[in-house]
Amino acid sequence: MIVETGASSRPPTIDLTAPPDFALGAARVRPSTCEVLSPGGAIRLQHKVMQVLVALAEAAGAAVSRDVLRARCWGGQVVGDDSINRCIQRLRQLSEFEAPASFTLETLPRLGYRLTAAKGEAAAPEKLVPRRREPWLVLTGGAAAVALIGVAAAIWSPPPARWSVERSERLVSTPLIERHPAISPDGTMLAYSAGPDVIGRHIYLKPLAGGASIQLTDDGFDDAAPNWSPDGA
Repeated sequence: MIVETGASSRPPTIDLTAPPDFALGAARVRPSTCEVLSPGGAIRLQHKVMQVLVALAEAAGAAVSRDVLRARCWGGQVVGDDSINRCIQRLRQLSEFEAPASFTLETLPRLGYRLTAAKGEAAAPEKLVPRRREPWLVLTGGAAAVALIGVAAAIWSPPPARWSVERSERLVSTPLIERHPAISPDGTMLAYSAGPDVIGRHIYLKPLAGGASIQLTDDGFDDAAPNWSPDGA
């Protein structure tokens, strides 16, 4: 639930159409489009996350309290800490992984948060020239290709090989509830539990080469989740 509070002496809510573009380290922030342009590409932020980023950047390295963030980004509405935490978490992901050469974001106990631009300079939007073409974008021809290949080789490595499914087939299909399959170490048998419900099951064995299942247990207990010994016995 959101409840509107009084508006006396409250700082103005951030209008993202007003602030000019500004630099944060190696990145450039475009509030009007909710974009952060880093050497790795363009990153789109949610509206509230961008408002929080602008509020922190405008503080030019000073601490910004949660109350100030509520006033500037939520118009003074009473919002839970979870809403602010989600925005801060998203900005930390941005600074640590997506645009690591842009800024750092600190939590100051009992004070709030402090954003510091890379190279120790906090960048306030009103002090920066809007929409300047970045030098790294003016590389042309072969130089641009070599630069991009170098960046890609430095930050990207092929993912490890993954399993792929060549074929699939249904091994067991009965009116019972069948669960907890376990394949024997030699790959010839399937052990599983089955029963009319999940409180009265028995253990079954099924040859993977074909044939009927064999009921292994028959007692008054709920037998489930079979496991094989290392030697398959």
